[in-house]
Amino acid sequence: MLNPTRIEITAQTKAFIGGAKGTIAVIIATNSGYQKKAGTPCRGKFTEGLLDCEQIFRTLNIKPGLTILDAGCGNGYMSKRFSNQVAPSGKVYAIDRDQYFIKSLHNETRETHIVAMQADITGPTLLNESSVDIIYISTVVHIFSKPQMQGFLREVKRLLKLDALLAIVEIEKKETPFGPPLKQRYSAEELKEIVPLVPIDTVKVGEHFYMQIFQNKENQETTRICYRAKNL
Repeated sequence: MLNPTRIEITAQTKAFIGGAKGTIAVIIATNSGYQKKAGTPCRGKFTEGLLDCEQIFRTLNIKPGLTILDAGCGNGYMSKRFSNQVAPSGKVYAIDRDQYFIKSLHNETRETHIVAMQADITGPTLLNESSVDIIYISTVVHIFSKPQMQGFLREVKRLLKLDALLAIVEIEKKETPFGPPLKQRYSAEELKEIVPLVPIDTVKVGEHFYMQIFQNKENQETTRICYRAKNL
């Protein structure tokens, strides 16, 4: 029998859990699924405790020496786990627009392999061109406007090395106990239509989550998808 487990998830954006901005959703895991309860204002990370991190590491082949960008890192819980995997010679860039998250993460991770930066992935960042092996972004792209999505795709293309990976984790586009309206979500097939990279795999990484992986390879199909992205 599954014992109820409470996982506090901040509704930083109304889009993720359908709640008011700045409130907590308490997800209670039971045999019948997840239940959401309202709470008080707090900051946190939406997916902490809900994703199969080991599956993510295996699928992305996280190993020492890699440079990973955790875009929209929140409190940095995934950045910290990535850092453990890429040590001693790798690096994790953890970026978020929220100054609170970045300041806290910077203070927690001094003298580690994590570089915490306040930045917006939908526009140019201070990172060097072709400097990243993996860009990881979790439950973020569904809140992008069309111009923001275009900016995100341009910056992804600029930052990734040749043959490098983009991993997008999103909530499934079907009825779930929490999440944004279905019309706001992306299915894996919809992401494949707009991301200007080569789709290589779709992996289930949680009860209600999938990870779509793309690779930075130039070919005719990529050019076709890139054209579609420009016309979002």
